[in-house]
Amino acid sequence: MATIKSWRLSVLRVLDSAVTVTLLIGLFFATTAWCGLAQVKPSAEALKVYSALKATATTYEGVLGQKIKVENASLSINLDPIPYHFLTSRPDKYTPALEVLIRTQIVKKDLMAQLPNEAFWSKPIDRLEKIPLELVSAVCLAGSEDETQQRSLVSLDEAQKQFAVIDEGLVAYASKPRLSVERPRGALQGFAIKLEVGPPAARVRYMTVGEYDYSRDMKQDLTNRWTVLSDHAILIGRYHYIVDWPSPLEPQEGVFEVQTAGQQLSFPAPKQNGK
Repeated sequence: MATIKSWRLSVLRVLDSAVTVTLLIGLFFATTAWCGLAQVKPSAEALKVYSALKATATTYEGVLGQKIKVENASLSINLDPIPYHFLTSRPDKYTPALEVLIRTQIVKKDLMAQLPNEAFWSKPIDRLEKIPLELVSAVCLAGSEDETQQRSLVSLDEAQKQFAVIDEGLVAYASKPRLSVERPRGALQGFAIKLEVGPPAARVRYMTVGEYDYSRDMKQDLTNRWTVLSDHAILIGRYHYIVDWPSPLEPQEGVFEVQTAGQQLSFPAPKQNGK
């Protein structure tokens, strides 16, 4: 399981930290103030963003695999954070909240399916389900960039602690029926795809379905959020795409899903005038 320290570093990169030392020194002072934030009524802006993120999270259901699995006398546990690049091509200040939201959603689903009668995971899951809104509220509160980052780090630390509680409970559970505990190495892995376009040659642009839906819900400009698809790109999940065919062909939009290694993505040119 990724350590709290390593997760902090990855989040700081997304938040574009300028003074890491200042943040760490200020973390102690931010903790006291942040403890009461969950009691503060979220702003209308925070609730709007959170609602859009919750809708976005549903688009990842069933496409990012399992975090917990009991099978063949073994218990597989991987509560590591989901790499941001599988969630969005342009991580922003709300991506940490989205990641916690999706990871909690997957873990809860796995626990309900695999260990529905165990009580150890109920309280940490309840706490985890509240943290994404706290993270969004931290960003929406007035204050300097450093203050926002300090508030966010406190909630992210809390999320990691709650996942650690679940991890400890799983290990304790495995000891009773003497299940072996397995921990898949590394972060979530995608699959290399094979790309076939045309003829004629054309550019294919893509982004995750979640990112596409979220950007549209928030009325954001999509222009700079697209990534050009290339052969052997590493992907997993569902993606919205646009094929920019040469004139006189019209652009073509749709959704594709990647779930297997070596999957071929084919984009034949559309027919013209019934030909």
